[in-house]
Amino acid sequence: MTRPKAFILLIGNELVRGSVADINGSLAARELRRIGFQIAGFEIVGDDDQAIERALRASGERAEVVIVGGGLGPTDDDRTRGAAARFFGRELVFNAEAWENIEDWFQNLKRKPVPDDRRQAEFPAGAEMIPNRHGTAPGFFFRQAQTRYYFLQGVPREFSAFLQEEIIPRLRKEFSLPSPQIFRTLKVFGISEGRVGAIIFGLARAFPQVTVGTRFYFPEIWIDLESEDGEALETVVSRARSDFASHLFGENDETLESLVGMLLAEKGWKLALAESCTGGLIAHRITEVPGSSNYFERGVVTYSNPSKTELLGVAPDLLKKFGAVSAEVAGAMAEGVKKNSKVEIGLSTTGIAGPTGGSPEKPVGLVYFGLATPEGVFTRKELLFGGRDRIKIFASAVALDWLRRYLQGIDD
Repeated sequence: MTRPKAFILLIGNELVRGSVADINGSLAARELRRIGFQIAGFEIVGDDDQAIERALRASGERAEVVIVGGGLGPTDDDRTRGAAARFFGRELVFNAEAWENIEDWFQNLKRKPVPDDRRQAEFPAGAEMIPNRHGTAPGFFFRQAQTRYYFLQGVPREFSAFLQEEIIPRLRKEFSLPSPQIFRTLKVFGISEGRVGAIIFGLARAFPQVTVGTRFYFPEIWIDLESEDGEALETVVSRARSDFASHLFGENDETLESLVGMLLAEKGWKLALAESCTGGLIAHRITEVPGSSNYFERGVVTYSNPSKTELLGVAPDLLKKFGAVSAEVAGAMAEGVKKNSKVEIGLSTTGIAGPTGGSPEKPVGLVYFGLATPEGVFTRKELLFGGRDRIKIFASAVALDWLRRYLQGIDD
């Protein structure tokens, strides 16, 4: 069966200028492909009437469905409604139901709409208004010839909800779609991109019915698998698990922090953190997972030497002899936070994130990790690369992955 085509058109000067990174386009492409559409194209245009009209015309010539995101707000630079009305050869008309919904939204926020908000209730004559349950600006639908145009809000939260709750269900009903594509994402860490490519593209050659792609989601590598053949896909996934071994830590929406949380919860253990160079980033990642209060007891950022002594009990002589960035201090930090918190696991980081502070003996990127466990205290040394932000992110991933491996009983 031939797959119907969809085109994604995003509108906004902030996107063209690069002031805001697009996330709506990738979401729309992924979800449309997931239900059986072929993506005919993708375009970003600014808030310019003529540019929008040209893009609507060109996209409609290439696809049966055009998803338009952005430009539906109340300000002067929200030009999508007017440009769409001219392209369709219709007048903009006021929709009383849409305005009532907008007033209700403001009332729930205990606010009053301003006159410019009324623009959000105007649509090309003949368009179908689609209510917005997550914001003020409604969307709308218009069919011209054989092309269906869906106009969505540009705010990512609203765009995502609108797409999932309104557009995808409509498309499923309106089109006779082929077998949906099956998607899997595998996530690996601690292995080079070249090695990942050699393994996964070798599998792709053996199973041509499975489409393979890789993404470097620093510092992890994500492997995207896609196929209509579920059996072949599962075979590739099984082979990949075996070939990547302990480097493969998760699939789809799983993260290092969610996996660590699950493993701690399974054991009934609690975690405490003592962070220096990571500045609380590990704690942030841990607490991004719902329910983390069940296994995360506390996190302290002991950036200075006195704080390491006062809060963690690290001996001043130890700091003087080995320096804050050392295996000895990393171990003492982990042991101290474990003891003070009365938990099963203490995890620590201490290092030089740069760009200053390094030396030939202790260069920028040098990070020591400590892990205090029921079996004893362990330390680890890594020399990481990149700027300050990348070293902090990399260190947080190393720490979480090391903890993950310990909890899974992986020794390599």
